[in-house]
Amino acid sequence: MQLRLTWQTPAALFFALFLCAAATVQASAQSTETSLSQPAATGPVLYEPTGSYFEIVSFPGALAGGRWIAAAAAATHRTYKGRRGRLAKADSAEIHKFLIRNFDLTGYTWLGLRYICPGRVLVWSDGRRHDNGFGVWDRHWTRDGRDFCVIGTVGERGYMPIAYSPKNTWQALGPNKFAKYYLVEFPAPKP
Repeated sequence: MQLRLTWQTPAALFFALFLCAAATVQASAQSTETSLSQPAATGPVLYEPTGSYFEIVSFPGALAGGRWIAAAAAATHRTYKGRRGRLAKADSAEIHKFLIRNFDLTGYTWLGLRYICPGRVLVWSDGRRHDNGFGVWDRHWTRDGRDFCVIGTVGERGYMPIAYSPKNTWQALGPNKFAKYYLVEFPAPKP
């Protein structure tokens, strides 16, 4: 049996709508990439109080995104002025304001913070606990309203990675979620 798709069949209509939606998303992603290229074009930006440089990086491909674990690995492969990168620590109001002022965080953007399910603690990419009380949590602290630590899901890895949401607030996305961007920090050398 051969299926013939014409514009009058529901399947063909659905496929056409899907292609239009994909093109719209791709165009939107490309315009976002253009606005993000300004900080990247001038290189990482220095945060003088700590001596760390920060940059925003997009996953390759117009519609691509990546999981937190991929962003963490990619960040460690980036270097700037002899400094090895890591996912960024935004552990103070001052650094948070610096990031918001210097980078376009209009898409979900990974940062170097994870909510570790066993023990229910927040840990930064450098291994330190986040326990200073600072946080810019979204009113709905998880994007889909579910605590993956409690419910458990296929592919759970024992943590919930944290990302900047388009509202410049932090949200836990779950281990299998994707974000288009990630923030890299190149820490100052230790004396």
